[in-house]
Amino acid sequence: MVDNSEGPSALRGVLLGCEDKNVVLEEQVQQVQKEPGELFMMDLRETINLSFKIINAMENNNHQYLESVSASELTVDKEL
Repeated sequence: MVDNSEGPSALRGVLLGCEDKNVVLEEQVQQVQKEPGELFMMDLRETINLSFKIINAMENNNHQYLESVSASELTVDKEL
């Protein structure tokens, strides 16, 4: 709760302080949105590596690996 016993000018000062903090927070949010986070980059790296492994398994007809990483409702055609 804001103590406005000093009048409207004190309340205005508190509000201006909040605006300054909001501007700083908005700038920080924009900076974070521009730079991918470390966790996001790790997830992306893992996804790309898994994609390469799947492509390699497809080229080498490694049906066992493909079945191990596929969704349960997906079937692997072993005749191709």
